[in-house]
Order: sequence, then C-alpha cells, then structure tokens
Amino acid sequence: MLTEMSGAMLSDCAECLANWFWSAVVVAPLVVTYWRGTWDLLADLVYPPVSAVSSTPHHPATQRQLSGLVCYLLGLLGRIGLDMAKGKVGKFLENKPRYLGKPLTWLFTVVYALAGVSFWRGVWFLMKLDIGIGTVNLLCVLSISLAVLIFTGVSRSLISSPLALSLDDQDTTFRRKCFFHRSSESALWLLLDIVFTNLVIRQLIVFCWWSLWSLLTKIFLSYHSLALGYAGAALCPILDRLIQNLTTTKLYIIKPAATFVTILAFISSVNVWR
Repeated sequence: MLTEMSGAMLSDCAECLANWFWSAVVVAPLVVTYWRGTWDLLADLVYPPVSAVSSTPHHPATQRQLSGLVCYLLGLLGRIGLDMAKGKVGKFLENKPRYLGKPLTWLFTVVYALAGVSFWRGVWFLMKLDIGIGTVNLLCVLSISLAVLIFTGVSRSLISSPLALSLDDQDTTFRRKCFFHRSSESALWLLLDIVFTNLVIRQLIVFCWWSLWSLLTKIFLSYHSLALGYAGAALCPILDRLIQNLTTTKLYIIKPAATFVTILAFISSVNVWR
C-alpha cells in the first residue's frame, strides 16, 4: 500500500512538473510573442491619418491618444459583440463535423484574441497619456483596482501564462465568462452582464497590469523581471498545493493564504511578460 501511494505521488509530481515546464518554456513565450506582435501591428494599422482628422498636423501625443481611443473602442465593441454571440455560435457548432467545427472555433478565437489585444492597447495608451506614470498615481491605481477585484472575488482573473492557460475546445471557447452569471434570464440581462464585465471588470484588470508594469519598469531591468517572474511562477503551484492540502476549515486562514498566492501569481505573470 505504501509503495503504491509513493508511486502515485511521484507520478503526480512528475505530471505537475511536466505541465509547468510546458507552460513556462513553450506556451508562455509563444503567448507573449503573439501579444507583442499584434500590439506592434496595431500601432502601425490603427493610427488615424492626419488628413482624416484635420488638415493640420497633430502633436504626436494627440496622435497616440487617438490611436489608443480607436483601439479601445474597437476592442470594447468587438468583445461585447463576440461575447453576445458566443452562445449562438457554440450551439451552431455543437453537432457540426470536426473538420468544420475545429477551424471555425480557431477562427473565433483569433478574432476574440485580436479584439482583446486591441482593448488592452487602448486602455494602456489612454491611462499612460491621461493618468501619467508618476509613482503615486500608479500606486493609487494599483491598490484601488486590486482591492476592488479582491473584494468582488475575481482577483484570479489577473493571472496569466505561464500560470493560467485556456484550452481551445468548443466548451471552453464558447462558455460566457460574465460577472453576475445571470445571462440566462433574459437577453437584456445578458447584455448588461456582458457590458459590465467588459467595461468594469476587464478594465480594472488592465489597470492593475498597467500600473504594476509601469512600477516595475522603474525598478527592474527586463532580465531581472524574467528571473523573478519564473521564480514566482515556480513557487505559486507549490503554495497552491499546500493550501489545498490544509486540514483547517478556518476561513480567516484559508482566504488570506489564497489571496496571497493569487497576488504572487499576478506579480509573477507581469514579471514574466516584461
């Protein structure tokens, strides 16, 4: 019995280690590369021509602000529309053959990801230009946004690769991720839920990433962030497993411990991406 338990534990540890290396060494760099490439493409493509706005040249900061605003609106409206369509598209593809369902699922994911990058770039640019990157401003934005996300119970949404992965199967792709989970009641509730999720929750997530990223830029070089990020990414699964194995049922112990691991995973994710 003891030998079987030891073998099972070793097998479980090996599987966790393999998953971590795959996420950290393969998936995370590819995800960051996609975002960086798409971000830079949007800088070239979503940039209102001077002639379309005014006959006189604008200051570069104004052009960047307009570029950010266009990206923000395109990403926001795109995400709202795609979130609204998820249920119908998912039902349409339910009984379709694999050769049709799989490519259409990938196509939906590509468009959804593009809208996401556009939204993030827009919010990022507008915050940088309108709020600025002063240390006090960044700390205020980070602390308030993080506190709201923790209070509302969605702080784990801050975690990204290599510590969070989303699979490409149809159930995951077309599952609506809304805040209130009341979208089945009526079309109006669905719209309000999706608008709130995109306009408030997802915007707060970008606020947290933007403010922490900007603060880290003042402190660490890129390769320092990479080392710290991967060290934190290695520590988080261990701490998470320890919390899951706690025998206590006292919430005043479990909740702060889980929140600490979530914040550490968030900080690690941002450092890896930097």
